[in-house]
Amino acid sequence: MNELPKRYSKTAIALHWITAVMIFIALVVGGPLLAEIDNSNPEKISALQGHMIMGLLVGVLMLVRVVVRVTSTRPAPKQTGSALLDRLGGLTHTLLYVLVFGMVASGIGMSILANLPEIVFQGVGELPTSFHELPHSPRDNSENPNGTDCLAYSGCAISSL
Repeated sequence: MNELPKRYSKTAIALHWITAVMIFIALVVGGPLLAEIDNSNPEKISALQGHMIMGLLVGVLMLVRVVVRVTSTRPAPKQTGSALLDRLGGLTHTLLYVLVFGMVASGIGMSILANLPEIVFQGVGELPTSFHELPHSPRDNSENPNGTDCLAYSGCAISSL
């Protein structure tokens, strides 16, 4: 019988910390700092380039993390002595993955709605006056959250975890 390792692999540990730092930077830059730059400011384009590239890299690294997690032998989960806390630990970890993937997906969706790939990477067109003016749904129902709202909610949830 194979014995479970006592530690995660160096690859899993490296992926964890690289992804964690990138998520933190993307949340800080994509939230307050990026929002402070007016869309008419030419510096906004380069800031968006960095943010979009970082967001896509986070998504790719998260996919790699899932593959490594599924295909690697990992240590047994730590026991806290409380079945409830043990279960909450696993659920929190799963929720974190869901939120990060959701944040990446909503960022991609918002960039498509705003035509950002062409504007930011090809120099075709202009940034919208405000990202809060993007359609809220295919029917443009303003009662539904738009991409900016989804990104903000996801960012707050990730920060709280």
